[in-house]
Amino acid sequence: MAVFRALEPVHAECRAIGDAARRDASAETARARERAEAIVAEARAAAPTRRREAMAEARARSAAENAAVITEAERQADDIRRLAAERMPEMIDKAVGLLERELR
Repeated sequence: MAVFRALEPVHAECRAIGDAARRDASAETARARERAEAIVAEARAAAPTRRREAMAEARARSAAENAAVITEAERQADDIRRLAAERMPEMIDKAVGLLERELR
């Protein structure tokens, strides 16, 4: 029994170290929980602004894409008008020629 009594201070020290480790872990867990809650609160507070910014960016991109599409469509329409204007005299001559043949 003397051996066990001799180990009692070591056993008590081990308990004290374990208790201190549990307290430290508990305190660290509480600090981590507080940091996590602060991060979540900050993210929730920032979310509406982030959503507005994302929507504004999406609208700007969409407007730019729409403008590019409209510009290209206008260019193509101009090309078609120009081509039609170039071909119109020839087409009119052909139409008049066909009518004249039919009327003879």
